[in-house]
Amino acid sequence: MNQIQRRGTRSSRFESTYFEGLVGILVRFTTTLYEPQMLFLARNQNFTAVFTELLMKTSSDEVQRLSAIGLENLSSESISLSKPPQIKRKKFMKLFYLPKYLSFGYSRRRRIPLCPVHRGACSSQNTFCIVDAKAVEKLLVCLENENPEVVEAALSAISTLLDDKVDVDKSVSMLSEVNAVQHVLNAVKEHRQEGLRQKSFWVLEKFLNKGSDQSASDISNDRVLPAILVSAFHHGAGNTRQMAERILRHLNKMPNLYN
Repeated sequence: MNQIQRRGTRSSRFESTYFEGLVGILVRFTTTLYEPQMLFLARNQNFTAVFTELLMKTSSDEVQRLSAIGLENLSSESISLSKPPQIKRKKFMKLFYLPKYLSFGYSRRRRIPLCPVHRGACSSQNTFCIVDAKAVEKLLVCLENENPEVVEAALSAISTLLDDKVDVDKSVSMLSEVNAVQHVLNAVKEHRQEGLRQKSFWVLEKFLNKGSDQSASDISNDRVLPAILVSAFHHGAGNTRQMAERILRHLNKMPNLYN
């Protein structure tokens, strides 16, 4: 992959297809992280950083799609890999014999920051945290892609930060700071695919339930969204229809269905 990337624009059409295949192999590895050897491989080769870099350093929709899937698979493991930090105290260091001011200073110096989303000590390499990897902003950029498959894959990766197992309140707050709601609203307006709309509605519902007043205002004040929701309520599949109905009720738009 590095050799092909170094050749850049000189790469042949064959090499582009070959490169996509190589990325696909890496993604396949991320589906077997329950295997200790695969977990070691993903950590040792820093897969999170590799996929994050590929999101922006490619003109291939397929590479972007695959990279987003890889990040989704990795991020899904973060909650189980992220653990509270364990501070190893040296045997000769007995804090209870120290004056209080020295003891306080020692504990403060050793304090390790916790990931607000996964509630543990996170890193992009060891726990595959896409927040630490700075991948969130790049995934949001992918929502502007014209290819719905790329958009849906990016939405799936972002959705791992809104899972019930993580701190959804903190995650919603973090996503609000990078204007995630507007990116999702733009995506749902541009694409009509069932799976993509279902994922978009799911994210929007999370923001309505857990987000700030500003997030709710951005969603409720969007002029196009109600028509999309009504269409999904009438013509969408089961889950999509149910989510559309819940959002419409939340926005007090349900009466319009019967006009």
